Amino acid sequence: MKNLNGHIPTLLKIWRNNGNSSSLNQKEYDAVSSALLKLQRGLTGKRELAGAGYMENRDFLGAYLLYYWPVTYTQVQMALKTTALNGLDFRQFNQKEELRILDLGSGPGPAGISLCDFFCNSGIKKIHVTAADFSAKALAMAEKIYREDFKDAAVTVKKVVSNFENNSLEKSLAFSNSSNDKKFDLIVMSHALNELWKEEKSACEKRKSFLDQVCNFLSDDGILFLMEPALLKTSRALIELRNYLVEKKFFAVSPCCGKEKCPVLADGENITCHGEYSWKPLPLVDEIARRAKLERNSVKMTFFVFRKNALEKVEKNIYTVVSEGMLNKSGRIRFLLCDGKKRIACSAKKDDLHAKETGFFDLKRYDKIILENPEIRGENKDAFGISKETAIAHPLQQRDSHC
Repeated sequence: MKNLNGHIPTLLKIWRNNGNSSSLNQKEYDAVSSALLKLQRGLTGKRELAGAGYMENRDFLGAYLLYYWPVTYTQVQMALKTTALNGLDFRQFNQKEELRILDLGSGPGPAGISLCDFFCNSGIKKIHVTAADFSAKALAMAEKIYREDFKDAAVTVKKVVSNFENNSLEKSLAFSNSSNDKKFDLIVMSHALNELWKEEKSACEKRKSFLDQVCNFLSDDGILFLMEPALLKTSRALIELRNYLVEKKFFAVSPCCGKEKCPVLADGENITCHGEYSWKPLPLVDEIARRAKLERNSVKMTFFVFRKNALEKVEKNIYTVVSEGMLNKSGRIRFLLCDGKKRIACSAKKDDLHAKETGFFDLKRYDKIILENPEIRGENKDAFGISKETAIAHPLQQRDSHC
C-alpha cells in the first residue's frame, strides 16, 4: 500500500488537472509558495480563510494539496502510532469483514486516506469510506485520489455533500433505511470542528450537540478521532469538547487515557496542550515551505481518540510529557508532566550527568514515563527534580504497536 510519497504524483495531477505529475517548475514553485504564505496567514490569527472555500482559488488549492494535505496525512499517522503505543492495538478491526470509516469535513481526503493506508498495511482486507463535506469540489478531488491510489486495494468511497450547520447529521448524510448503514467503526473529524459555527458565541454548545449526533453513528466497539490545529483557541476548544465527551459518554484513549477531565483549562486562559512530532518532510513539501519561509521540522496538532469502553489494561502511575524542554534562568531544563489530574514541573540542571543518562533531556511531547524517586521541589512541594536516586522508565516504548 502507498505511503505519503506514493500519493504525491496524484496530488500533482489533480492540481494541474492535466494528468501531469512531474516535479514543479520554478514558476509553479513561486506561485504555490506565495499562496501558501497567504493561506497560512489566513488560517492563523483571525483565521479569515478558515472555512472560506479557499480551494476554489487555483493557487490556494495548490498550497493545500501540496503542503497542507501531506501535513494532515502525517499528523494522522503520528496520532495513530501514539494511540497504538497507548494500548489500543486496533486488532478488533481485523475480525470484521469490512471496516467502515466516516470522514466528516473530509475536504480532499487526507485524513481518510491516511487511515486507509494505516489499516491496509495492517492486513485489513476491505475498507469503505464515507466522505462528507460541504464542498462538492473538494469531495470530487478526494474521490479521484481514492480511485487512483487504491486501484489494487479493496477500498471504496462514497462522497456526500453535507451542511452540518444547517441540517441534522442524519439528514446531511442521507442514509438509507438500513441500520447497518448508520454505524461506523471509525469516525474521524480533522481540522473541521473549529470551522463550524466559528463566528457564534454559542459555538461550543452547538459543537457539543453535533458530537452527540456523531456518537450515535459509532459502533459499540468503534473509535472517535478528533484533531484540530495546534493553535491556542482551537486547541482549548477541542480540550473543552474532550472534557464533555469523557464526562458524558466516552473514555479517552489517546494521547491521555481515562475519564479524568483535562486540567489545562483550569490552569489559565493562555494554557493549552498539543502534540509535536519531529518530521523530515518530503522534498516537495520542504521546498515549498522553504520558499514561503516557514519552518517544517515538526508537525503539531491537538488530537484525541475516544471509545465507548475503557481499555482492558491502562498503565498506572504514568506521566505524560506535555511540553518541550525549557531552560530557565537558574540553568535548569524543565518539562511539564501530566498525571491526568494536574500538571507538574520536573527539572534538572542542564549539565547534570545523571539526568542525561536517564534520558531526561531527550524527552518529547506525549512521551509516557514512570518517574521513580524524584526530588521534591518548589515552595509548596509541587514540583519534581532529577536527583541521583531518580530513575525514568519508558513503559510503552517496547510495546508491540503493530495493529
